[in-house]
Amino acid sequence: MRDPKNWNEKQREVDQWLSALGHPERGPLFLYVVGTNGKGSTGRALARALGDLTGLKVGHFLSPHIHKYNERIMMGEDPIDDQRLEEVQEEVNRAERENHLPPLPYFIHSFVEAMVAFKDLKIAVIEAGIGALEDVTNILPFEAVLLTTMSLDHTNVLGHRLEDIAFQKASAVIPGKTLFSTNQAPEARKVIEDLARKAGSPVLFFDPAWVKEVRVDFQEEEVPSDAGLWTMTFHYDHGWLSGSYRSRMVGLHQVQNLGSALSAMEVLMDPDREEFAPLHAFFLSGDRAWIKERIRESLAKVYLPGRLELLSRDPFILIDGAHNDQAISLLMDNLTWLGLTKGGKWGPPALVYGTHDDKVSDRMRERIFHFVDASYPVEVEEVSDEDRVREVGEAIVQALADKPRRPILVAGSLYLLDGASHYLAQERK
Repeated sequence: MRDPKNWNEKQREVDQWLSALGHPERGPLFLYVVGTNGKGSTGRALARALGDLTGLKVGHFLSPHIHKYNERIMMGEDPIDDQRLEEVQEEVNRAERENHLPPLPYFIHSFVEAMVAFKDLKIAVIEAGIGALEDVTNILPFEAVLLTTMSLDHTNVLGHRLEDIAFQKASAVIPGKTLFSTNQAPEARKVIEDLARKAGSPVLFFDPAWVKEVRVDFQEEEVPSDAGLWTMTFHYDHGWLSGSYRSRMVGLHQVQNLGSALSAMEVLMDPDREEFAPLHAFFLSGDRAWIKERIRESLAKVYLPGRLELLSRDPFILIDGAHNDQAISLLMDNLTWLGLTKGGKWGPPALVYGTHDDKVSDRMRERIFHFVDASYPVEVEEVSDEDRVREVGEAIVQALADKPRRPILVAGSLYLLDGASHYLAQERK
């Protein structure tokens, strides 16, 4: 939580809104997930594990959504239902009318709605928006902070050097409490270590060497089951959570995300660590073996749409929200690992692609376009959701017509990915 004396204008405005709403944020215990990539997957892993360990409905605020706005406000395993969302929005709108509150941008408004939705919950996981230091989410009192991967993104706001971006994000460190982080580039790691040292906080960095024996298995059935069309298994080899795990979420980036979540859980979920006793007070059992088994079961069920998600095997349609240089580089690594390259098991895919102009460098665009078999650009900016969905469907149809057995990859802005699901839904009718 940023010192209220240093809040910026937007942070003060959000506090004004929350005050008018009776300070709903004063109820739950909050965990904070901050970073450039991997926030959603890491946050889902934490929220799902906490739900299974406590038997409680755990909130999770994240963005953006893929299919429906409700996905931004997760209530336990499911997005907030339409009726409850309508009630929340009416409460927020009424407070705005009665108190003449300042207008809020889309993301910030959704954050306020999440606070109202979570007010009766005991625990909630909050995903930062842009950065952390100046982000509106950083007015909450957090129990723990987890840092995911950092790369150049939102440079017009956060700065043009990785060190600047790391400073904005790692400034969320809680003085005196363990700061959790995935493995970071040397420039980011140094900034994180410096900020943590000044705050008197130890840092636990995930080490990729802790995850071994990674394998992907395809399901027998074409229709997705609770396990999805494919699953990933891996061995985590560090501390008391060492063992084999299974995940619906597949990819080298998910190895990092899930490994980072497990390394944080080693401390967060350890009943012998007094540092996080307020969290443990909600656990149904303080037995380590029981806790480990619940975590194993929860990770096998974690799901987040649009993150290297296999929608169909015939035709082979894969979607991924790679929307900045780091994510696109990881996507190409994943495609190579999965055999979606020239000479690979599946061959190179046709790419249906669109992203915001300031998100991806020209160099990285050129790399991904040369990596795939063919590219089919789709407009992302200044188009309606309906037009975007229609354009994605048309691009998939064209790609399949040009080469029928070729895999299809829909990638780029997360807002783009719903079009692939709509296409398949229409084809299956």
